[in-house]
Amino acid sequence: MLKDAVGAPPAASTSARHASALYAHFVVTVAFLDTMAQLPLLSPFAASLGAGAATVGVILGAYSLVNMIGNVAAGPVIDRAGRRVTIAGGMLIAGAALAAYALVRTPGQLLLLRLAHGAGGALLIPAVFAWMGDRARTGSVGRTMGYAGAAVAVAAMIGPAIGGIGRDLLGARPVFLGIGTLLCLTAVSTLFYVRDAAALRPAAEDDRGAGRSAGPAPLRTRKAAIAAVLAVLGNRHLRYAYWSVFGLTFAMGVLAYTFPLTMDRAGFSAGRTGAFFSVFAAAAILVLVLPANMQLQVMRDAVRFFGGEALAGVTLTKLDECPGLGAAVSALIESGLPALWLSEGQRVPEDLKLARVIHLLGWAGEVDTPADSGRAPPGVFGRQPATFREAANASA
Repeated sequence: MLKDAVGAPPAASTSARHASALYAHFVVTVAFLDTMAQLPLLSPFAASLGAGAATVGVILGAYSLVNMIGNVAAGPVIDRAGRRVTIAGGMLIAGAALAAYALVRTPGQLLLLRLAHGAGGALLIPAVFAWMGDRARTGSVGRTMGYAGAAVAVAAMIGPAIGGIGRDLLGARPVFLGIGTLLCLTAVSTLFYVRDAAALRPAAEDDRGAGRSAGPAPLRTRKAAIAAVLAVLGNRHLRYAYWSVFGLTFAMGVLAYTFPLTMDRAGFSAGRTGAFFSVFAAAAILVLVLPANMQLQVMRDAVRFFGGEALAGVTLTKLDECPGLGAAVSALIESGLPALWLSEGQRVPEDLKLARVIHLLGWAGEVDTPADSGRAPPGVFGRQPATFREAANASA
């Protein structure tokens, strides 16, 4: 039943669709589990092989370098070979390379395996998301991709803890071997349970569509493709987004390199390091950072895009740059999300404080903000965190 259910047409039973969805989310979680589980392991492991600081950085960065280059070439491979073959092949390459980490004895051997691991990931991740997009019904692509993002979030939260605790109990090499084996077994299962979109399309639909125009002609020449890419990269309206993404990923790379080594040298266990990474991931996923100086519609879109009801709360920033709080308060009331933290400057943690309705009223000029920023006066919306809807009811 599962083989027919994965990516199945609407006629499939409800139970089959549920089994299909669970399997699809399992594949997405496993696809990201290997990189997440390595966070508390890899840099101390490379250092234990005798790698210096610069060599450890090269080893960690080799995966991302090959992955970035491979992602560019992965698209044509996925379209020609199909989602199933590409997912299985990429996952087998990544799993075999990760399992082989358990056998290395020199930094050079680990570097070569990191290159192979990155190549497997370059095929795997785009193919998985392309498959998830194919599985979506008409009009529900956003919802399907949102669930896929949730599966990635699960991997980000449990992966570091699994890796760290596993290293404490068994050592790094058995953890590499175990997760690599899991990837290989999952890859084999995809050959049986993943179906390409072309195989699911009824023949009559293909016949009906044969005489119709397929829409705009695809880019057929290499020059046209390069020109299209350069046009997107040269768009001045997107430069801020590009630099923001680069800065964020650069910071994450530095964190993945330095934090495990620092914790290891300070005497903390790998399990503790993995738990810190897991808490970091949970906070990044569940708490939305929302600049208070944005327009109301942009805030609404941000809340909806980043999870809506799945969010635990909001951190309001840039209050010192905000001419008014109406949009921010309206967005929180509409979403029902609590404001967990407030920020009125660029310094962290000096300008970051627990959210109190009394503080927002002070910024709005309605009341005098209490001198003690950590506590609100007794009886003034004292239970925290509180939503603005609750605050409005309490003041009525």
